[in-house]
Amino acid sequence: MSTNHPAPCPNEADLEASVHSAIKKAFPFADIEIRHQVRFKFQIGRAMVEIDGGQAWVKEGRADIVLSHKGRPLAVVELKRKGFGLHDEDRLQGLSYARMLDPIAPLVVVTNGETTKKYSTYNGQEWDTGSDSEKQLNKLIDNACLLAADDTRQAAQILMGRVCDVWSSVVEQSTAEALESLTGELQNIHLPFAQDFLIPRQATKAVIEALERSCFVILEGEPLIGKSNVLREVITTTRNTTSFTALYVEDGGGGYFQCLADALSRTLGWSLTVEEARTWLQRLTPDQNMKLVILIDQYRSASETSKRELENLVGIAQRGGFSVVVAMDDALVDRVINSQSARAQSLLGRLSERVMVCPLQDEEFRQAVVTAKHFGVTMMEGSFRSDDYRRPWILRSVICSALNKRKLAEPLVVEAPPLLGIDFINYVREAYKAADLKHHFHELASATLEDYLRAGRSDAMEIEAAKVFLLRREALKDLSDESRQYLSDHGAIRLAVHEEQPVIRIGFYEMLVSELSSIIAIRLEQQVKSGVESAMEWLINVAEVLPMGEVIAARAIVMLIRSGVDPIPLYRELLAQTPIVGTSSPRTRFVIKTIDLPLDEKASLNGPANGDQAYYNDNILPWITLSHVLTAHPLSNEGIGLFPQLYMLMEVAKAVVVLRRPGNTTAAYELFSAEMKDGTFVAAWNVGIIEPVTYAIFNTFRRYPKFGEAWMTTLEWMDSVHLLARTYTVLIELIRLGGPQGRWARHAADNVVCPLLINHPNFPSENVSFRMISTAD
Repeated sequence: MSTNHPAPCPNEADLEASVHSAIKKAFPFADIEIRHQVRFKFQIGRAMVEIDGGQAWVKEGRADIVLSHKGRPLAVVELKRKGFGLHDEDRLQGLSYARMLDPIAPLVVVTNGETTKKYSTYNGQEWDTGSDSEKQLNKLIDNACLLAADDTRQAAQILMGRVCDVWSSVVEQSTAEALESLTGELQNIHLPFAQDFLIPRQATKAVIEALERSCFVILEGEPLIGKSNVLREVITTTRNTTSFTALYVEDGGGGYFQCLADALSRTLGWSLTVEEARTWLQRLTPDQNMKLVILIDQYRSASETSKRELENLVGIAQRGGFSVVVAMDDALVDRVINSQSARAQSLLGRLSERVMVCPLQDEEFRQAVVTAKHFGVTMMEGSFRSDDYRRPWILRSVICSALNKRKLAEPLVVEAPPLLGIDFINYVREAYKAADLKHHFHELASATLEDYLRAGRSDAMEIEAAKVFLLRREALKDLSDESRQYLSDHGAIRLAVHEEQPVIRIGFYEMLVSELSSIIAIRLEQQVKSGVESAMEWLINVAEVLPMGEVIAARAIVMLIRSGVDPIPLYRELLAQTPIVGTSSPRTRFVIKTIDLPLDEKASLNGPANGDQAYYNDNILPWITLSHVLTAHPLSNEGIGLFPQLYMLMEVAKAVVVLRRPGNTTAAYELFSAEMKDGTFVAAWNVGIIEPVTYAIFNTFRRYPKFGEAWMTTLEWMDSVHLLARTYTVLIELIRLGGPQGRWARHAADNVVCPLLINHPNFPSENVSFRMISTAD
């Protein structure tokens, strides 16, 4: 006999000695050469299972070993340390291993060094030939080959319930197959996962920590906030650990045990019943080396039937054999964790740990920037301060758009814009075209507009509703029963409380913004027929009360222009509504926290600020709206030309207030700015482009480079420090992006803009030390 283990360590030496002793007792034949394998593999369905007998020997004092004769399996040895009793489950496990090998091992040996028993794999009966001839072994081998497929399946089922290495391999394979079917190229936005695109989320760590304490974790958040990708990250994070094995399943609406049965059936290669899936889970025990974690994605309904089955599943998990994580929209959570009467928590509520998935936090966004660079896309500096980019699916769409616009003649790196404007709505309409989805959200948009325009909101609610969509409960009366049910089931409407009054919060607000822009465009067209002045006044009133109102209004104007309406009267009416500087009135809805910085490129954005004050302004939305419209380039047709647009753009860029609506995140709410001599502010250029008007200038230069020179020649006689500051911000971003236009921007900054800024009477040049930014910054 020979072995395959050189220089064993103490534990290995103990195992080797026990193996040699077991072989001598089981096969005292002097003329038969037998080899043994402490590690061996076999296939269950599409899953490759590897058994490490040496590891089990160290941890559990038992080992599974395969003996070979003439190059083929002869026996599976269930070897235990001395003092460990022999049980029938040892025989069953050994027989199951023997039947799963290819070719099948004809014998099973169960021994603890003192007692040795041999069984025929063919019938499971104890085997003792009383003969030392090889002829008997050959007969055993022939019989083993006659095993039926049902015996093999039964063997696999036994191992699935008893052996952690077996079921964990099947689970890993099932999860890998599920993820593969849901993963595609980055541009295939209809698949939830993209190859090489996974933004690390803080919620992932929170889920893994919660699993240490609880058998049931609710992963909650708004629709499309990235819950599925958190589950995916849980899988990738725990894949190489010895603590968890994750089974990923989608909620198909047919019951959770059926989901499990279907997932495992695809991997095992035979149909698994609901009861077999339930029995398998019940066999899992808390003392196993590996813990199963069932990840249920896309929780679809909080119906009582669905809730009861989830309670059943979690009830089995409570015994300690596995844990359950369910990803669900936040609108559904209360109905899951509360009893039917809502006066007490349900079993699920009592057992659950809740983990919230929020829009991308600052560090998560920085990781997203690294991910974008992996695809050759540069996130422009101001994007850090845009709320839009804190939605992972929007970020993915923007990166795809940047890649699609890349031309062979351009550099390998392309930029994603610092803010989105109307493109935000374009991405939504491109990604979500389902007729039923649009129909029901169109109804919701109509009800939303009527509710926002109806009087009766308190001042506090009006201010809150300008930041997030908030409807009074009676607004739902304007919805059909079908739409109300659809929107409720899909997490789009959620009952909440504001100032002790019931209100409705909106999930998947992106779709609501899209449909609102279409409804308002239709009404605007009707309003314009009665007069441009009254139409623009109505539109801006709407924009002031709605979240993202300036973007919604801008798209409505663009749609109107594309329908053939002359844009110039619309533009003039918006331009005539001049922003009001530094005041607060009952109409003031936007207050920006300013952090004053020296206008020095060396200034650190993380250091202490020179000031921290409220920045009031009124009537800024007309010019912000006009900036978004100009960015969309509706004037780039042969009949009108670009010069009227350049004039409008310059007039808006002279604004002495910062034309920016504050966002909901800290980064989007704060304004890094510097004070001019006359007490007005300019946005600090070292934070990138954060104003729509500045992005409109950048976009014009980027699309029409030849207009840059015309712009530079007009700067001096325009006599506006704010126009100069915004132009300088654009040049910095062009320099960062490099290429021929970056070199032009450096020349323009050095020779035109910087001298004009330093010498401008309103510019505090004595406090500024200019340092031109390099392309590496």
